[in-house]
Amino acid sequence: MHTLKSLFQKISLLSVCIFFVCSLGLSNFLYSQVERESPPPSISNKKQTDGWKPKLQLGGNFGFQFGTYTCINVSPQIGTYVTDWLLAGVGVSYMYVNQVSLYSCHVMGGNIFLQPTIFNRILIHAEYEYQYIIQNDKYYGITDHYDNHNIVVGAGYRYYINDITSIYGLILINAYQSYWSNDYYPFFRIGINIDL
Repeated sequence: MHTLKSLFQKISLLSVCIFFVCSLGLSNFLYSQVERESPPPSISNKKQTDGWKPKLQLGGNFGFQFGTYTCINVSPQIGTYVTDWLLAGVGVSYMYVNQVSLYSCHVMGGNIFLQPTIFNRILIHAEYEYQYIIQNDKYYGITDHYDNHNIVVGAGYRYYINDITSIYGLILINAYQSYWSNDYYPFFRIGINIDL
């Protein structure tokens, strides 16, 4: 059984790598085949007026839910455009989860990500995420500490509000399953970015 699970994890990791390489190749091919929209004014103006500078993007997402199940999530990210269509970056995250009279949990972590853009709006997203989890079981009075690793892939859409601000939505799945990971159910991420 353990060998089958190990094989499944290796196949999952390989399929994520193949998906990522293919998506980069496809986005590069599509980007070179179409007449390009001009980049957002903030990007083209920075090139012309300031000379070459790293094009930074600051953003991330946050969320909250209160009640018998409480969840608070803060996940800032910073990235730089490696090319006009490829964003690479890092992020940190903190999540607090509390289920009344059952458990509470603190999740702290970091991630690295690549995000190719197709047609200046469609996003392909891939990231590796490390999490350190402290879980307090209120029923048994036990506190547990453990590590979790995720490989998250998906796609989404970006909408520019103005020259430097955009909002995005992503549909993602966790392609690397471990004991602490959730199943292959998709999840949604909505956030805001500011081009610096």
